[in-house]
Amino acid sequence: MFVRALEIVGGYTRPVFTIARRYNTSDIEPATATIFFINDDGWAVTTKHIAQMILESARVDSEYNAFRKEKEAIPPEANYEDELKVLETKYRFGPNSMAQMKVNFFDCVDNLTGFEVKISRKYDLAALHLEGFNQTHYQGHAVFQENLDMVKPGKFLCRVGYPFAEFQNYNYDPESDDIKWTGGGHKHSSRFPAEGMLSRLVAGAEGIIGIELTSPAMLGLNGAPLFDETGLVYGMQVGMNKAHLTQCIHVNLIREFLDHENIPYETMVQEDMWSRIFAASKKEI
Repeated sequence: MFVRALEIVGGYTRPVFTIARRYNTSDIEPATATIFFINDDGWAVTTKHIAQMILESARVDSEYNAFRKEKEAIPPEANYEDELKVLETKYRFGPNSMAQMKVNFFDCVDNLTGFEVKISRKYDLAALHLEGFNQTHYQGHAVFQENLDMVKPGKFLCRVGYPFAEFQNYNYDPESDDIKWTGGGHKHSSRFPAEGMLSRLVAGAEGIIGIELTSPAMLGLNGAPLFDETGLVYGMQVGMNKAHLTQCIHVNLIREFLDHENIPYETMVQEDMWSRIFAASKKEI
């Protein structure tokens, strides 16, 4: 049912890989998140908490670099243990403190010099703009459902993302006391689709804000696009409710947020999407 749609949506859905290390350990904690691109200019959509994690990684890494620089500058004649405790207090490093966190926007663009983040004040929603690239590595971009009457209970929909941290291209360098991405090791993680029936529309103070699915949620799929059998996007997974059912943000809120931030995107009705798929299939023959 979703075979062709997965090919389309998979082209512009990408993982964000993170590696992290806690203070005074060499153990690395890998994790994944999902983003999907909504135009050809490097703009992607994800959840607010994923965007905040990406921003937090830069702060964490910067603070540890400053701490490490001061630690290396402790003079030989000083009491090293006492000076170290002063620095640990200054930088708030304890046994379980996060010391380092690094992010890898995997297979998104050919070159990345920075990124811009726009975060919704009301909803678990954010937009990322990758900067400094010459060529994109993702194919196509999301097309949002234009006909909101199609977003109703009984519709079967699918999500696709990267819940499994299978990549292994990282290590800890004890000489530099640093975690690093490496050229070797397994660099990929599996793409995972999950379907479910739209069970109800979730209302808020301003109207319909969410979509609930009958299937259980995998937290690693947060940020994944929610789409139909043509590949039209109906929303994005943001989490689970108390019954562990999948919760998605409604396509209309995504579109309103992008309009507010003046970020271009594309919409289409299902009939036109079928025509686009048919035309593409004829070219492949």
